[in-house]
Amino acid sequence: WIFSRPRMAATWLLQAIDPRTGQLLQDPTRGLLPPNDAQGHGAGFVSYTIQPRDGLPTGTPIAAAARLHFDTLPPEDTVTLVHTLDAHARKSNDHR
Repeated sequence: WIFSRPRMAATWLLQAIDPRTGQLLQDPTRGLLPPNDAQGHGAGFVSYTIQPRDGLPTGTPIAAAARLHFDTLPPEDTVTLVHTLDAHARKSNDHR
């Protein structure tokens, strides 16, 4: 994966390599995942963790989105997820 600090973006490039030749696979039926179907066979995911910059105030929105490129298909954009930063330490009223 590649991290770009100015854009605050991470990029993954996943490519299928033919184990016999070491060349990129061009056959879409022999990729990293099988074709997707109604049962989700062929679905994949990438996970990551971020740490917000020091000093950001409570209420700062942190957004995440992705653009997926598969073979010769047009790019697909995911829904943007927005989380709101809570910069305060948790407090407990439990005085057992």
